[in-house]
Formats: sequence, structure tokens, C-alpha cells
Amino acid sequence: MTHDLAYWLSSESKAQDWELKYSLRSFEKFFPALGRVWILGRHKPKWLNEERVSRIAHPDPYRNNKDANLISKLLRISLEAGLSEKFITSCDDHILLKPMTPEDFKPYYNNDMEGQTSWKKGRWHDRLRATRDMLRDRGYPQREYEGHIPYMLEKSKVRTYLEFDYGNPPGYGVFTLYFNTVDTPNIAKMNSERIRAAFFETVDNKAVEAKWNLGNKILSYNDAGLKSSTLRERVEKLLPEPSSYEIL
Repeated sequence: MTHDLAYWLSSESKAQDWELKYSLRSFEKFFPALGRVWILGRHKPKWLNEERVSRIAHPDPYRNNKDANLISKLLRISLEAGLSEKFITSCDDHILLKPMTPEDFKPYYNNDMEGQTSWKKGRWHDRLRATRDMLRDRGYPQREYEGHIPYMLEKSKVRTYLEFDYGNPPGYGVFTLYFNTVDTPNIAKMNSERIRAAFFETVDNKAVEAKWNLGNKILSYNDAGLKSSTLRERVEKLLPEPSSYEIL
């Protein structure tokens, strides 16, 4: 059985879509169960082989609410008859580092927010707190699910979002909302396994090598992390061959 892969794109990245290119290379190399690739968003990378992907032009209608835009795209793609029932959703800055099976894409959470009283400042933390409060008031579990790894979702369960006013500021966390409100088996605590190497700030070569050599399955990063030159070199060395999703 194969599982489709859906990406969210908004605009061209600062690295000219280097992130998506190498994410696709990693899934083609390390995920034998890969089915059709879908890309949701208005942006089309210049190097993308459109014969190998299904593109859905979808806007980002919510200002200052990234998660609401992601939920909107998940609801849109769930209407596609050709989408596999179980599919992986990923950002372009997620890269597989070693072979993975469908069972490896578990719902990973960071902590249980039940009873949490101290919150950091910022838009994301306001959204997380609003999600916790709504989950508590409706009698759902209140785990905070990691937001920076690819996940396996079920098309028929995506409609759970329709039960909530996710576009109302500050909004709700896309995965924290989904996994707490649907039947979710195989839950795992983040860092209980070597699942992810994360780079969310620019670090020196020594720090890149130390984290890279831990044997994690997934790499996630942001623009600051990608400025670490050794990180980019490591990815390019791991995935030197173009994928079938690139125009050669």
C-alpha cells in the first residue's frame, strides 16, 4: 500500500525552493511506500516537474494565522477523491535522513498542557493557549503535538477541523487540534526516540556535526538553521541525485 505526500507552499523560499527539492529527494530515496505527491499553494517552483505532481492552487486567506491557512489547505485536499486515505503532510523544510516505513510517522507530542499556568509571550504561544483552553472546555486531551515534523493523517478525519472556529484569532495549533480530537493510536513522547534533528538557529560546524551524528530519522530547520553552511553541505552529500520530481 502506498501513501500520498502533501506539501504546503505559500511563496518561493529565500533559497529558491532548495528546501522542497531536497525534501522530495529524501522521500523518494527513503520512503518506499511513497504514492502521489501533492502540492497545495499558488507558488510553482521553476524546477518542478509538473508531470510528476498534482498541484492545487490554494490561497492563504488568514492574515497572521499560519495554522488557519494550513488547516484550510488540509480541508481542501481532503476533498480529492484521488488522495490516499492515509497520507503524509509535510513542510518543505522536513527531510528524511534514513529509510522509513509508514509506522515510523507517529503522533509525537512535547508535553501535556493540562493544568499549565505559565505561558511564554508571542503569537504562537497565544494560539497554543487558546487551543488548550478550547480542548479543556470540550473535554478533550490537551497534549501539545510537535509542529515541525511530517505526520500521517487520515483523509476522513480531517473534517474534525470543521467543528472549530479555527480562523478566529489567535487560532488553533494545526496538529494539536487534530490529534487531540480524533482517535489517535501509537502516540509517542517527543525525544523518546531518535526521531528529529532540529536546527532553528545558525550554529557552527561542530554543533551541526554533533547533532547530525546522533542518528535521527528526520531533519527539520528554518531559514536561520539553513545558514549553517555545514548543514546544507551534509544534506547535499546525503542526497546528490535529482529526484523524478525535478526537471533535468
